[in-house]
Amino acid sequence: MVRVFSCHNFVSQQVFSTKSEPLALCSVGNKLLVSTDQCNIEIYDLSHSEKSCQLVHSFHTVALVHQIIHNNKGNYIGALEVKTTRQHTVTFVRIYLNWLTCKPDQPARARIAGQNARWTEASSNMLEVVELPLKDSVSHIASCDKTGNFVVAVARCLKLYYHCTKTLSNSDIAYSDFEPALNIDLSFDILEVAVCGDFLAAVSYDKVRVVKLVWSRKRNISGSEKFDPQPQSLPEFVEDVIDGATTNKQESSMDSDGIQNGNELDVATTASPASPVAYYESLLGEDSLNLEVEDEHYVMWDFKGDEEEDTFIPPCVTQEYLHDDKSDEPIEVLGPVDAVVGNPIHVEWVGKYRSSAPITSCTVLHRCVKFPGDASQQYLHSLKLLPTYKKDSVKDRLSGLCCFVSGFHAGFMYDVFSSDCVLLSTYNYTARTSYVGVTNSLLHAVTINGLETYTIRKMAAALLQLEQPSDQWVIPSPTSDICLIGYQAFYGVRGVSVAEHDIVMLSKALDSPTSKSWSIYVLRKPAPIQLYSEMLELAARYKFSNPTAHQQIMVEAYLLIKSALYKAEDEGQMNLFSEFVKESCAKLGDHYARDSSPDHVLSVAYYSMSELSLKEVIDRHKDDIATQDLSFTYQGLLHYLNQILFSKTKFGDKISKETGDIVLQIYSKHQPESLSDVILNSQLTEFSHETALTLLNNKNMEIMDESRNYALDCLGKAVIHLELCDPDAAVALVLSLPKDTIVEQCVKYHHLMVDNTQTQLSHLAQLLRRHRPDVVITVLVHLHDNKIIDMNKALDLLDVHTEKLHDNIHVRDYLEALLNSKDRQNVFDKALKLLITIYMNRIKDKDRDQMRSNTKPLPHNHLPRGNGHFVSRYAWLDQLPPFQGSRSLVQQCEFYRTLTRATSPQGYRSSSPQGFIKSVSPHALRPSSPQTIRYSPTRDPSEPCPCCCCNEDLLKLQSLLCWKQTSQETARLVLELLDLDVKGHLSLEVLCQSRLDISIASDLIVNNHADLTMDYANSLLGNNTDNWVALMQILQTKISFEENRFDILASKHSVYMDAFKGVLSVVAELLEPVNLLGILPSSASNEMFLPYIERCFVKHKADQLQKQVFQKVMS
Repeated sequence: MVRVFSCHNFVSQQVFSTKSEPLALCSVGNKLLVSTDQCNIEIYDLSHSEKSCQLVHSFHTVALVHQIIHNNKGNYIGALEVKTTRQHTVTFVRIYLNWLTCKPDQPARARIAGQNARWTEASSNMLEVVELPLKDSVSHIASCDKTGNFVVAVARCLKLYYHCTKTLSNSDIAYSDFEPALNIDLSFDILEVAVCGDFLAAVSYDKVRVVKLVWSRKRNISGSEKFDPQPQSLPEFVEDVIDGATTNKQESSMDSDGIQNGNELDVATTASPASPVAYYESLLGEDSLNLEVEDEHYVMWDFKGDEEEDTFIPPCVTQEYLHDDKSDEPIEVLGPVDAVVGNPIHVEWVGKYRSSAPITSCTVLHRCVKFPGDASQQYLHSLKLLPTYKKDSVKDRLSGLCCFVSGFHAGFMYDVFSSDCVLLSTYNYTARTSYVGVTNSLLHAVTINGLETYTIRKMAAALLQLEQPSDQWVIPSPTSDICLIGYQAFYGVRGVSVAEHDIVMLSKALDSPTSKSWSIYVLRKPAPIQLYSEMLELAARYKFSNPTAHQQIMVEAYLLIKSALYKAEDEGQMNLFSEFVKESCAKLGDHYARDSSPDHVLSVAYYSMSELSLKEVIDRHKDDIATQDLSFTYQGLLHYLNQILFSKTKFGDKISKETGDIVLQIYSKHQPESLSDVILNSQLTEFSHETALTLLNNKNMEIMDESRNYALDCLGKAVIHLELCDPDAAVALVLSLPKDTIVEQCVKYHHLMVDNTQTQLSHLAQLLRRHRPDVVITVLVHLHDNKIIDMNKALDLLDVHTEKLHDNIHVRDYLEALLNSKDRQNVFDKALKLLITIYMNRIKDKDRDQMRSNTKPLPHNHLPRGNGHFVSRYAWLDQLPPFQGSRSLVQQCEFYRTLTRATSPQGYRSSSPQGFIKSVSPHALRPSSPQTIRYSPTRDPSEPCPCCCCNEDLLKLQSLLCWKQTSQETARLVLELLDLDVKGHLSLEVLCQSRLDISIASDLIVNNHADLTMDYANSLLGNNTDNWVALMQILQTKISFEENRFDILASKHSVYMDAFKGVLSVVAELLEPVNLLGILPSSASNEMFLPYIERCFVKHKADQLQKQVFQKVMS
């Protein structure tokens, strides 16, 4: 699709005529070459000075010149000359050297290309004419400006001549020459040809083909491939092409390992391999050939038993051609491909390069065009290869190449340099066209009505090779729509030439009555900066009314100035164009900032390329935002702000509070759900807190309490209230949110928990610690699990180094939470050691109130519930002091009971089924409280209260010690801290000794609570026979089996006997009969032990039978 915008106008126009009828035009910098019907070439000045459009020089040609070209590398003029006789027309190709410095009165020197010069001295004042020896008629000529190589189109063959420098024999005088190097046979008659490095393009009436020469050091013998042990060096012609016109990326196709499109492009892939003569000549050497061979298939064979194992394949096999497709059906092949079926190519070295390394070609583009209307009156024309070079310290490197070809009604631009050939643009002209000229950034098509100027995407295609696209660097699509940006009426144009600063057109009036029916128009092109400014002016008109047109023009302006940057000749120009490139990027960033399409993300890349700071970007939009214009959604600007403000890399730009307020207003207006994120979590730190609070209060939330945004808004307002020294408002906000909601937000935005120094809790976290400590503990645990804040840092934040650590309940709660999951076993050791120390200090502190500050309804669940270190306590621990059975744990606290009796005027009165008042909490009393606790007459004040609330720390410590994997180190630590007067001393010592010395633990239970022996043993002894036997022996010492010894009371004797029988019943199950008889006391009554012995015997027989059955089954 072609968009139409009028922004291109030629600066000036000059018209002049030549004395003789002009035949062809060619521009050289600021000079114009015109061939006339008087067999001469006239040179006119185009510098727009006093001599503008004046004849400054001329020289004679041998015949009439119908095509003239100039080559920058060799500074020569190539001429396709035609001599017409009565019988036939003969074409000649001649090259003119010293054309600008020769004197008209000096005779010209003529010689044949490829032959040695015969003069003895060189002179720049003498015109040199080099004629190419050609037998057939020539249709077109072209040259490569970087290598100087010359190409001639003869029928279906492209003849490539290598431009080289030679010296006269016995002299150091150098001269230019052209050696025949390659013949490329195509499958159609060639009308036009173009060459650039190792790329060649040709067109016929309806076909266009672009091929790339591929050099290789491999040989093709019997259709197989192998490396030559001594590979031939590439000829200097090839080295010049490779060095002067390719990039490192493209050089891969030049060597033996080059692969493109998944196929190895070497000799074996070509339809017709290199001549066998070259191969065998290289094997035999020059001395073995004593005659010239005119037949290219002739092979000298010496029959000397050469050790080469290669098999010779006749040329009729190795050079068999594919069939030639004569059909004119439209076809398009986008390469690179090895071959196009029905359209073969044959490439061979000629002349002195016959024995060079093999060469083949790959097809980059092949297209057969079907013209609309009367196809017999139409043909392809204006073939161009348009290179883009990257300036290098040594040589310019080819970084992009486009091929343009035109029909009468449409033109086609292809990218032939990328890994895959791509059709970039189709130019649908407004009228029939006959000539097209292409500059570095524009295309000028001559139609029957005038001159049309279009933009091209050559630079966009080249940028894909020159620059690496990323999130911070974008390249416009090379296949986007192009624009018709200028039109000027002209009639009768018969030729066009593109000069450095001008477009030159030759106009001839048919059947003109005047003597001179021709004119030459010189149109001065606008400078890149001037055209760029006109594009910006036009784009500004569409900024609001037509954003699509605005974007299109801005992209074209960017490509125009970018193209000028790569053509800059000096550092001053480069710096100037670089600034305009940044300006265009900034304007494109502005466009995408206002955009709401998926392309709005490009704002980040264009602003990055413009190198604008955040403040500068905001300043570019603040006026539009202040107008409250809602026609733009500013999705691109928001995307840019998100990338900058939420980036992990600090942007480093210092912005004012005014700019920060504008940023908040942008979010409040166009993305209100992200306003809290910006305030709390972004790098935006400079803004007015009053403005931020006002914007947050003005947000309209449809769902308040259940909304994530509402929760974050509340936290944001709480933070701002704290900054404004209004803690009461902040407290009200955090108390209004459920715990899970606050935890979710604080875990997600964990930086809210610490200050800028990362060593202390933030103001918000301190507020939560005071009023919602459970939230802080839960958040810190989550952050530990997420590997964000480890245990050491969390403990430092919770003031672990305070003098009375056991009074810091937040440290205790955090350690308990860590130990409550098996997934955190890596921190169990350190956390357990610190927590045990806290528990022991709290248990030993008799003066402190051990009641919690909140009243909990029955049942009192003080133990953490999880799958970690805290486990269910052994039931028999409820019978050990200070507890008085399981009921004592859930009974009402004695302190609470006496307090309520003393404070209630009506005495004790239950207000709940459990018998305690929920509205009054004695646990809220502090040691410094003036109230005095009165004990009931039935209670001894020295005895500890057996309720769970008063013994919460003891319960938790017992739970830790009941864990099966409790280490001996933990047990030793508890024993070191344990004093005899500490409540729960017996239970803690028994649990610790069970890990260190089970016999001591058993002795403690037997001596102090023999009635709990079986409960204790079932919990701790397991199936360990030795421990059960040891326990039975301890009990034996407490019981006298002698007839006349009664050294224990009857009640204790009964307890011991019951315990002994219970233990004996277990031992009888564990021991064999023989072993059981060995440990029974000999003085005991047989009647007492007989049931146990019988039980042991039955168990033993049952085990033996089970083993026998199992063995038979397994056998």
